[in-house]
Amino acid sequence: MHSQITIVDSKSKLPIPFVQITIENGQFAAISDLNGKISLDTLKHLNLNANCKLTLQHISYNNEVVTFESLKKMSAVLMNERIVNLDEVIVKPIKFDFIVLKGYFRSYELDDNEIKYYTDGIVEYYVPVKGGSTKFNPLEYRTLRNKLLVDKQIYHTATVIIKVAGFPDIEAGKLVKEIKAKYKLRDTEYGKEILLKDQKVGAVKKNKNDILQIDIDKIAPKKEEIHSLFGYTSRIENINISEDYSSDSFDWIDMSELVSRKEYRKFYFKHKSDKKETLYECVNEFYTIGVNYTTKSEIKKLKLSTDRTLRESHQYLGNYWENLKKYGIPTISEQIVSEFGKSLIMY
Repeated sequence: MHSQITIVDSKSKLPIPFVQITIENGQFAAISDLNGKISLDTLKHLNLNANCKLTLQHISYNNEVVTFESLKKMSAVLMNERIVNLDEVIVKPIKFDFIVLKGYFRSYELDDNEIKYYTDGIVEYYVPVKGGSTKFNPLEYRTLRNKLLVDKQIYHTATVIIKVAGFPDIEAGKLVKEIKAKYKLRDTEYGKEILLKDQKVGAVKKNKNDILQIDIDKIAPKKEEIHSLFGYTSRIENINISEDYSSDSFDWIDMSELVSRKEYRKFYFKHKSDKKETLYECVNEFYTIGVNYTTKSEIKKLKLSTDRTLRESHQYLGNYWENLKKYGIPTISEQIVSEFGKSLIMY
């Protein structure tokens, strides 16, 4: 049995950071580090049986499903790049004020390793060209919650109820600008390393399918970040962000080129009166399926929002989640789907 496994691109053989491994009940078993490595020691305490299925996910790749027994025998897991398919991209007009990114989103939250919320849908983001807040228009969506867990928390807690899941925070190009302003970049044979305090905290690489992939750990090189206010303390261990762009160069990324974005957060939260911390984990994903452009006068006709909080409702005409394959979007892990109608009930 290998003590460490490296997750790599099947073509380039380069390591893949932030690959998420999901097991039964939707629990996150592990996430690969900046060098694509996962230690099997992190899985031992889960007492997984040999035939337990594990789903490996990254927004730039197709899902891989392996059993725990087969994983233990591997030194490396190969993942295949996903093929990006978009609806027709509108030719960029001479004058416009907003880039409209239409796409599929999903977001889900776990509290102490138990899935609490899941939401997904089709949404349009209106990204202002000259700066300002990005607004969005939710076209279709559904929200499911773990009613037993939510009700138990409402009944027992004397502090706040946290809802981390919701609409993704899409500010196309924001991460790129932040990296250029706050981090150093070092050229490598495959792309660039992102450095902070001379330590690697991320990477930029061009995939074989001409997708520019950016991965960064915004807590590194620190192990954690602690915030305290009014008797509450949050201890943040992970803010891992992955973004894909249909761009030839990191130096010339256009906001309309955002292909997909994923953010994973892991933090511990408690009030001074609480006996123990609560572990919160949340995943937010967005996959572009179409690009358009519009003007200020046009969006005045729309009811756009900046409120990204979880909608305790649903709004859809058809089963949009059944069309993901058309756009090459990886499906949600079967472990989470198996909780639909079981622990997860739709609002």
